[in-house]
Amino acid sequence: MCNGIQPRWVKFCAIDFETADRRPVSACQVGLVRVDAGIIVSRLRRFIRPPRMAFPFSPVHGITAADVTSAPPFAEVWREVEPLLSDVSFVTAHNAAFDYKVLVACCSAARIPVPRKPWVCSMHLARTKAGLTSLKLVDVCAALGVPLEHPHDALSDAEACARVVLHLYDSRKPPGVASLKNEDASRCREVSLTTRRPSSRGPCRRL
Repeated sequence: MCNGIQPRWVKFCAIDFETADRRPVSACQVGLVRVDAGIIVSRLRRFIRPPRMAFPFSPVHGITAADVTSAPPFAEVWREVEPLLSDVSFVTAHNAAFDYKVLVACCSAARIPVPRKPWVCSMHLARTKAGLTSLKLVDVCAALGVPLEHPHDALSDAEACARVVLHLYDSRKPPGVASLKNEDASRCREVSLTTRRPSSRGPCRRL
């Protein structure tokens, strides 16, 4: 992925956040899947106690205040997440602008440095490499034949994202490094093949 290295021969992590409300700092669940040489080698799912216990997004993901009352805050969960990201070549997410924005907000609130890794957006890859127009993760997975067991469960979404990335690249087509640029402040970021990290500015919605 980085400098033309193919994802089946590098280490990368897929990450997914679920949030309690519209604020990026309200992460209430994180899922992480680590891939090494095309094989999933570890999985992590953790509830996170957000700064305030308001859950208007419960109808989306099913997580309620009761689920996270005894969960650790982001800073404690990060101690488990960070080692999994330490030596990867890139991080991927579906609609990466959303997850990167959540990560930046949570790290900032916890006074933790944001990991300096290239990001790849599987939503962009589905559009540019597979020619898909319906880009919700559930639709991308259905079109590519990638399993998605529990939509909007952070671990399930992260694993599906990882499998989408692996599916869309074969050994003959090195992808480059994806990041996000601001096309329209009122819409999600689009992806360009550059070496920058996604922007964390501006609104973005979960797909």
